[in-house]
Amino acid sequence: METEKTESKLPPSAELFSKTGLYKQFSIADIDPYLFGYLFPNGPFDLYCLGCKQMSIFRKAKDDKSDGMTVRGPRDPGSPTFADSIIKKKEKEFKHEDRDITIELACSRNTTHRIKYFLRIQSDTLIKIGQYPSLADLQLQGLDKYDGVLDEPQRKEFARAIGLHAHGIGIGAFVYLRRIIENLIEDAHQNALGDPTWNEAVYQNGKTEECIKLLKSHLPELLVSNAGMYAILSKGIHSLTEQECLEYFDTIKVGIELILDEKIEIEHKEQHKKQLTGEIARIHTKLK
Repeated sequence: METEKTESKLPPSAELFSKTGLYKQFSIADIDPYLFGYLFPNGPFDLYCLGCKQMSIFRKAKDDKSDGMTVRGPRDPGSPTFADSIIKKKEKEFKHEDRDITIELACSRNTTHRIKYFLRIQSDTLIKIGQYPSLADLQLQGLDKYDGVLDEPQRKEFARAIGLHAHGIGIGAFVYLRRIIENLIEDAHQNALGDPTWNEAVYQNGKTEECIKLLKSHLPELLVSNAGMYAILSKGIHSLTEQECLEYFDTIKVGIELILDEKIEIEHKEQHKKQLTGEIARIHTKLK
């Protein structure tokens, strides 16, 4: 697969592990003398563990010898105790040697539960070329809670968006995120058709953002107040670059998750209202 345009700055190592998709290129020219510590951090990292089926703390596996040496003290960029002259020399030599690197992290609950990351150094560029379990596998676990508000095709579309993003395909990921919003809008539209005050002609002639406003009493408030999300996704599909879509993906994904969370909360509230109404009616009948 063709890699992406080099970025000027590396993300924090935690972000590289938990959010960064494959094949993104990052310049490593400006982080000397902390490259070695960045590539082989001890952690801790908050990551989803497929084995435990929950979030867990991950640290560098004790039997991971990929760095070839033991480093004392904190190992993240910016640590004042990291600047040891011998390590700095190792880092400089390491930086200018092209190679593939495997980083293995172990779950603190069960050290046999591992996540592996595969990185490549080419001159002054770092590329994330692989991960197991995949980023998509880890992120998909959070979709289970939306079973009640997304049907199976919609969940698959959300999963495809996450999978495409994990493989560096931003525009394709935007296509599926937009479909999720379109489905939410259409569900609200179908509900609105039963409203005697609903004006279907106005709705059919409106732009999507206008339609969202018309459906404000049938949609989660967060979607109504952030109707521009749809415009961002549409622009991404038609005119933004692959890299721009990848850059904005996490923000839009979180926005959709919050909208779905709000929808779940609304549905739970309605269920509780119905239960309460039924119980009050039952008690009232009993006491007559």
